[in-house]
Amino acid sequence: MRFIILTLLGQILSFNIFANPQDVNQDKSVINLATTEWCPYVCKNEQRGEGLILDYLREVLEAENISLNVKFFPWSRAIQEVRSGRLNGLVTAIKSEAPTLDFTNVPSMYYQMCFYTRRESTWIYQSEQDLANIKLGIISDYGYGEPVDSYATEMHNYTNMIKIGGTDSLLRLEKLLAKKRIDAFIEDKHVVQWMFQQSALREAGCLNKIPFYMAFNPLYAEETEVIPLIDSLLSFSKNQQLFQQKYFPRYFD
Repeated sequence: MRFIILTLLGQILSFNIFANPQDVNQDKSVINLATTEWCPYVCKNEQRGEGLILDYLREVLEAENISLNVKFFPWSRAIQEVRSGRLNGLVTAIKSEAPTLDFTNVPSMYYQMCFYTRRESTWIYQSEQDLANIKLGIISDYGYGEPVDSYATEMHNYTNMIKIGGTDSLLRLEKLLAKKRIDAFIEDKHVVQWMFQQSALREAGCLNKIPFYMAFNPLYAEETEVIPLIDSLLSFSKNQQLFQQKYFPRYFD
């Protein structure tokens, strides 16, 4: 395993992995990533750290002399920054969100999307048919998993949805719910628990857990072979123990 990592690391360090190929004076061991704030996974202003996933990835990669330069954007903009080649990759993503990017094969973690309503609501999600009975709030270009992703792309369902983008999207969805502009919104349960610990939200059913990955601009991934390196590091049993024993308890105590 160590030989594989060193071989792949040599491939990365032999290529200028900064987003601007003309800037040849930059440190070659930096990966430029885009993300949106998605605490507790990736956090912008959190005392405990930069989030469960970002803290973990930083330590694992710094052990191989690779540092991460992370920029925060609204989610749609983050995807575009990587798709255009201005930045190298996304910290977290699923394939339905950015199908033109190249993904790691080993997931960083799993997440679970759940529906949230006002306390007084009696609506419960059990199948896709239940979505026809509510107005659902979602965030543009987010991957929620099936059947929500397919439901959100079908034109005849648009009257039953409100899509929002930009900054503070989840906070805005919660306000729309409180004002009764929507009947429910969907978000990862850990994110909701983190942001709305003392709120009046009611969990009304969940989708199956799904994995999320790192994703990279295809040209960058091909020239650096960064994906085999990340796969090797995330598969390494010592790193998996580090994640479970150090970083998971930091954010889920």
